[in-house]
Amino acid sequence: MKKWIVVVIGIILCCASAYALPIKESGVLIGVGTGNLRDRDDYMPIPIIWHLGYDFKPILQKINLTPEAIVELYLEPQINPVASPDANVEFGCGIGWQIIFNPKSKICPYLTFGSGIIYITQSTAEQSTKYNFQDQAGCGIYYFLDKERALNFGYRIRHISNLGIKHPNSGIDTHLAEFGYSVFF
Repeated sequence: MKKWIVVVIGIILCCASAYALPIKESGVLIGVGTGNLRDRDDYMPIPIIWHLGYDFKPILQKINLTPEAIVELYLEPQINPVASPDANVEFGCGIGWQIIFNPKSKICPYLTFGSGIIYITQSTAEQSTKYNFQDQAGCGIYYFLDKERALNFGYRIRHISNLGIKHPNSGIDTHLAEFGYSVFF
């Protein structure tokens, strides 16, 4: 099933690039996360993410959908130091969707979900490979300082696994609290 998700997201990105989607948002997110490991201290990444949101409305309008919400197809390159159980790093890139509700308000809630690839340097009993995939879902709010600049407060749950390429593959589930700053175009 997860293989199909990767294929579908790849097709969507190829289609989106054909339409040359305009950038809607550029932002930086930082945060802290925690996840349980079987035989070691908690897994504690410190996400540092560049969020690039592309306006997906031009494609939705071509199929006669005109949502009031902002619909973004996003790309999120990231380098995440890991504080525990050992000092390590993870890096990768996520792709997915973000829906920002009530876009004309000063406070705008959002939902986000996506997948991507991630390389982790931490050796764990849960993962047999360093190359992995990440699935994530989250929510949060934007607090707009003015029409183009906003603070972002969010939460994500993230699952890292290697898609069953090699065992063990129980995965690492991480809860992430994030804070960010974004510019909207």
